[in-house]
Amino acid sequence: MRTLVIATVLLAAGLARAGEHADAIKLPLNPCAHAREGDWAIYAYTAFQDADQKNVPPNVRAGVSFEVVSVSSASVVLLKKERFEIPTQRTSEERIELPAEAAPTLAAFLRMDATSQVDGVATADEDRAVAGHVFNCKKVSYMLPGGPDDCIEETLWLSESVHGPGIVGVTDLLHTCCGKTRTELRLVAHGTAERTELGASGEHWKVPLNPAAAAAPGDWSVFVTREKAGAHVETWTVESVEGTAVKLSCGGRVVELDARVTPTLRVLLGVEGPLEGLVEKDEKKTVSGREFACRRLDFAIQEKKATLWMCTEVKGSHLVAMRITIGEQVSDFELAGFGGKSGADWGKTAPDLEKK
Repeated sequence: MRTLVIATVLLAAGLARAGEHADAIKLPLNPCAHAREGDWAIYAYTAFQDADQKNVPPNVRAGVSFEVVSVSSASVVLLKKERFEIPTQRTSEERIELPAEAAPTLAAFLRMDATSQVDGVATADEDRAVAGHVFNCKKVSYMLPGGPDDCIEETLWLSESVHGPGIVGVTDLLHTCCGKTRTELRLVAHGTAERTELGASGEHWKVPLNPAAAAAPGDWSVFVTREKAGAHVETWTVESVEGTAVKLSCGGRVVELDARVTPTLRVLLGVEGPLEGLVEKDEKKTVSGREFACRRLDFAIQEKKATLWMCTEVKGSHLVAMRITIGEQVSDFELAGFGGKSGADWGKTAPDLEKK
């Protein structure tokens, strides 16, 4: 009997005759057609022992991620990471190499034996919605025969919009003499090194700009937070830059950033959990009499509503302002000055503000 595991979730097929070998079947599209280094996708994987029962917890739950780590004219290399949560906690990772220019075969994509048999392949155009976004997918369904009483029915949805893995969703139904097991692989978030294309949590959504991109040791930004309880001063400082690794001191926190990869809300600001009302746009913002051309990000998390303004002119953070509203309480975090080792480029320093 063939056992279904995470390693076989990279699935694909094209139209084929019953019983054709997997190495003779091409994907209906090339998932790597638009791949760039730093592209990524995150999935939730669940397995249910009794496929006919409804509203029961999964027997297996895991997170699966793919990142494009290199792109050449010949191939695209993906780094796949798995993090199991149930029944036991464990992690694994694997590098997967796919052709850059042509659609891979089913055998190459599945990393299965070239002579494996695939029956009843059918391909169709079908839309699939994820977190409010509709993907125009190629739906592929087929059967992988096992023993006399065993087989796996697999259905997957593929889209070139998810650069690299190309997977929007996968469902599997494993038939055995003991019953049926259902597994699901569901897209949670995806994007590029610079930004999040789809996501609904602080762990996945990237801030509009990367403060580490042009950081230099000693760069700083100073802010004033004003709320009902009073006001206080906070300084952000670039502590070190070693290659692409940047260490940024954010008030009382120290975060480690990558100059090539825009950080998420969780990494930069400590925002976790499901987000709602995500809107990002260009907007000018004036603080302390100076106008900045910003990227604005709005989001809500539980009872909090937040707005963030960022601009590449601001050394040490790219932050211009942030407003958090909880009911009728408003907290404003605004830039008062920024500069580098040689002193202030604009505005006031922290000692200037603390003298008041």
